[in-house]
Amino acid sequence: MWLAILFTFVIAYIIYYFCFKPYNYWKNRNIVYEIPLPLVGNFGSTLLRKKHVSEVNEYLYKKYSNERYVGIYVFTKPALLVRDIELIRRICVEEFDHFSDRVTLFDKDFDSELGNVLTNLKGKQWKKTRDFLELVFAPAQMKGIFDLMSDCTETLVSRFSSEIETLVEVRLYDVFSKLENDITCSTCFAAKNDDASFKMHQGLKNFGPMEKLKMSLIQIVPCIAELFEIQVYPTSKTEFFKKLIMEAIQKQRSAHTPRHDFVHYLMEAKSGALHKERDETIEVSDEESEVEKSDDSTTEWTDDAIATQALIFLNSHSGLEPFITATSFVAYELALHPDVQVKLQEEIDNVLQTAKTTKVTYEAILKMKYLDCVVSESLRKWPPIYQIDRECVKNYFEVDLSIPDDEKIVIEKGTAIIIPIMAIHRDPNYFPDPQRFNPERFSAESRDGIAPGTYIPFGYGPRRCIGSQFALLQMKLLVFHLLSKFDLVPTENTRTHLEASPFKCDRPSVAYTVLGLKHRKVTSL
Repeated sequence: MWLAILFTFVIAYIIYYFCFKPYNYWKNRNIVYEIPLPLVGNFGSTLLRKKHVSEVNEYLYKKYSNERYVGIYVFTKPALLVRDIELIRRICVEEFDHFSDRVTLFDKDFDSELGNVLTNLKGKQWKKTRDFLELVFAPAQMKGIFDLMSDCTETLVSRFSSEIETLVEVRLYDVFSKLENDITCSTCFAAKNDDASFKMHQGLKNFGPMEKLKMSLIQIVPCIAELFEIQVYPTSKTEFFKKLIMEAIQKQRSAHTPRHDFVHYLMEAKSGALHKERDETIEVSDEESEVEKSDDSTTEWTDDAIATQALIFLNSHSGLEPFITATSFVAYELALHPDVQVKLQEEIDNVLQTAKTTKVTYEAILKMKYLDCVVSESLRKWPPIYQIDRECVKNYFEVDLSIPDDEKIVIEKGTAIIIPIMAIHRDPNYFPDPQRFNPERFSAESRDGIAPGTYIPFGYGPRRCIGSQFALLQMKLLVFHLLSKFDLVPTENTRTHLEASPFKCDRPSVAYTVLGLKHRKVTSL
């Protein structure tokens, strides 16, 4: 009998310890919080595939509209969902040294390859790697790699031109996925696309039921995941591409004329031939700048280390996947707004007529103001990255004198921070009539009125997406070439209203709709 009582007590304590005790965190600190469910926290609906994380974030953002922040639970881990733009700015920029790490699933303890990719690194190792890769993603290198991207895009559009007689219905998301693989193979692996690499690439990008189960285990019971050495992806997938990169490095070494792709620029950076350019689009605090200056230690970049960093292109959230989603939404909005499409085509035609050629240059793309407005507005309405996450690396005490003492927050080391990009982009306080597609929001006259920290499609501060300019350049290239030859039109099968969230569990909602491609009637140059 006593043994049964003891056993019951032990089981009850285990249930309490794992299912209920973690959820006292925000209550004990007098922080407004969303009541969680045992084990799953506030994200049970995402596990059941009923809602995407972005939808949960937006629901919480609206529900607590009078709060600067709200406590939530990602499974059993406490996190702070931040609404206040000034606090967001301090977290991402001004007090970056307190929040310099990301919350990552691909920790080196669980995945020795993807865990060492830039987006998953922490502390000084992240800074050193970021400094190295910034050399590769600098404007001068983007200009050098432009022709490879343009060739892939022109090949795609030319193929459509030869195959389409009048009008064809296509699922552009799938088409752009193929293009993404072409670009990755060309600019990173110095290889041609083939079925094997495409299938392996898709397998590495897409999260299936097994990957989701592994991710859940890592988040809920990391000790068990570490004990059984659980990896989200099998080593064979990452090793497949790492081998391709190592082969590309050897090709570059033996070539008489260098091929201006990412592998070439990685090798140039390793040799010290590239020099750092300051990206003025990234806000960096004085404190963070001083930290970077004071760290003058060097890192030896081996071929293996370079190959590991090239895997950034294959990560579903930091590679070219955001490009597919974002460009698909641009095409979707243009099809539903023919007036915007016509105005953009006029700008495209003017560029081609001025150049007297069908080839567009790097400089010409950057100078296209209305193209930039269209892409920017689509990224606002349909951000490809739905949230920013940060991890507090040392206790943070809010010292803003304009905030009453009883409202100031203390964020403890290890606390996860969530910044809901999509919810902020759709807040009418920052963007009136947010569901309306209006490129004029980003005209020269209006752009200055956008508050800092309210338009952050690729993140904010020093840890914003390092490849954002590369993604933007490719988006603009594809839209340029596509609209120079075709009109985008809705068909009877086009969904004229997509879900509030740009995501639908595994794939964005735009992936499930089709558009029509129709040859344009334009005067030859």
